[in-house]
Parts: sequence; structure tokens; C-alpha cells
Amino acid sequence: MPILDLSNRHNMFYWQTNRNISAEDMKKIFLDRSESFDKSDAVPAIEYGMIKTGKKPQDAKVVQVGELITDGLVNNVLKAKLADGTNIVIRMHPKDVKNGYFWVEKVAAEKAKAYGVLTYSTYIIVNDRKKFDFDFIIMEALPGETMRNFTHSGEIKYAYEEQLIRETGRQIGLIHRVKTRGFGFFDNKIAKSKGTLEGQYNSLREHFFASLHEDLEYLDNDHKITHSQQEKILALLNKNADLINCDEPALIHNDVADWNTLSDGKHITGIVDWDECISGDPVMEFSAYSLFFGEPRMTWFKEGYSLTNTFPTNFNNKFQIFKLRYLVSKLKLRVKMATVHNSPGLQRNIKRGFEAMNEVFAYFKV
Repeated sequence: MPILDLSNRHNMFYWQTNRNISAEDMKKIFLDRSESFDKSDAVPAIEYGMIKTGKKPQDAKVVQVGELITDGLVNNVLKAKLADGTNIVIRMHPKDVKNGYFWVEKVAAEKAKAYGVLTYSTYIIVNDRKKFDFDFIIMEALPGETMRNFTHSGEIKYAYEEQLIRETGRQIGLIHRVKTRGFGFFDNKIAKSKGTLEGQYNSLREHFFASLHEDLEYLDNDHKITHSQQEKILALLNKNADLINCDEPALIHNDVADWNTLSDGKHITGIVDWDECISGDPVMEFSAYSLFFGEPRMTWFKEGYSLTNTFPTNFNNKFQIFKLRYLVSKLKLRVKMATVHNSPGLQRNIKRGFEAMNEVFAYFKV
């Protein structure tokens, strides 16, 4: 089977949504990736990679391999322990797909960590396909487990929920201290050669409107939104186009959720998975988060953020406009996924998307 090259992120607002592959291929390549995965493939990759970092062969020997971590939607991920006691995480892209963002992820995590963010260091990236028929990245293993294990899929049931969400907001405030150049998805080649984060567009509007009409058309054709709703969305975006600007772009994680946040149950222990990170307006982070969670989480999240950063001017209006763009994008992804892989959680997120759309319409009184 020929390699599917998904390394080009041009004309994409949200990578998972705008990958140019069918729902069936999405299911086969990504959603069903664990069914064809053999974790024994990871052992030689780990040992090879860690020896390349300078470890002696006897120290790099894998002595323990964990079970596949199935929280993400892209990579095969698992933890392992080496003979010298080092605990690592390996993320492997499916064999039939070429990844084009590992170097960006490495640099983004490094720069965020320099500002005090609880995230990982990268040991090595191997994506030349010379020795292994899959791309992979080996990272420092952080303590804790995904916060979803403590928060019951976003429902407010856990005693430390408020504390965890406040701490998440605090971490995001630190991430936004990382200043970037350009807008949108970062250039992976520049990240590798220069160690810098440079967005592919000169303006935020270019990123914001990327694939907008394609996203709306999909939802319209699938009868998930009415023609009237589509017209309202376009009218709102055009009328408020002056809000879609940013003088000081920052690093945006762009996928803050319980499955990308680690915890020991009482405190946050790590922010992971930088696969969707972009250069943009910090308000975008809040808008994306709101498509997963409503109140009281949003208030807690903002309160934690205020401990480490300040809110941009015109926050509320920008928040609503960015939320409108994100809900169109995420609704398309969720509706598309539901055709091949439905679940209660997915339906809950689809419902949340329509709730968010009505919230935006109510805010602007349309």
C-alpha cells in the first residue's frame, strides 16, 4: 500500500477535521489502528532510538512494555521501561501514513517547558523510514494518567474537579507566554532546522477562513445544519471580521482536553499531545475548550489562567467568534466520525456543538 502523505497542513483550520481522507479511511487508518498494532514492533524501535541518543545497548534494553494507550486519535502510544530505569513514552504513527509534525511538537514542548509548563522533553525523532516502516517519537514519561480517568468524561462528579481545571488553566497561561511568528500550523522543516515555531500564514484571517466553506458545505449536505443556519454563520463572521486579528501571536495548544492532560488525581502532572498546536490568538484556546466543556468548567479554567497570564482585549466578542469557527470545524469532524464509529461520548460532543452554536447566536442576538 502506498504511503499516505499527510504532512502538508496548508488550507487547514483544524488538522483532524481537514485531512483530505474519507470517513472510511479515517476509521481504517486511525480509529482501528490498535487492531492491527503489534506492540512488539515498538521494542526494537525504542532500543534503536535510545542507543542513538547515546545510551549503551545494555542500558537501552526494554525490560517492560505497557499496554497501548488508546486516548488519542492519531498515534499508537505506549509506555516502556529501560534496563537503566529510564521510563519513556513512544508515539508511533500508523505505518501507512507519513507524519509531518513531530519536529514541531518537540520544539513546542521545549519552549513551553522553558516557561514552567509541565510537559515532556523529547529524546529522539525517527522518521526517515530507513530502518523502520513507521515514524515515531520517543519522549520522557511524565507521572500520572490521563485526567479523563478522574473526571468521568467531563461530568462534574469528582471531588478534585475544580482544582484540576484551575490548574489546567494555569498551565495554559504559561503556554501562551511562548511567542511565535506567523499564524496557523507551524512549518515542520523550520522547526527541525532552526528550532523555531513559524506559522505558515502572514495573517490570522488566512488561518481562520481556511476550509471554512468546505466545512459548512459538508454539514449542509449532511443535513446537520440548515441553509438558514449556514447563512447566519457566514453573516456573523463577515460582520465581525475585524475581530479576527492578532498583533502578538502565541503558542496555542489547540487541543486542551481531559485526554491530553495528566494528573495524579489531585494535581495536574503534565500537558501532552502537541499535534494540533498552532500560532494564533490566545482567545482561540478558550473557544476550542468550550466545545468540550461548559460551565462551571469555563469559569474555573479562566480563573486558573488569570494566575499566570492576562486576558486579551475584547475577549468576550473574540471568544464568541472563534467559538463559532471551532464549532463548525469540530462538528464536521464529529459528524464525519459518527458515520463509521459512533459512541455516547461522540454524540455528547455533537450535542455540545449545537448548544455552542445557539449560545453564539444568542450572544449576537441573531
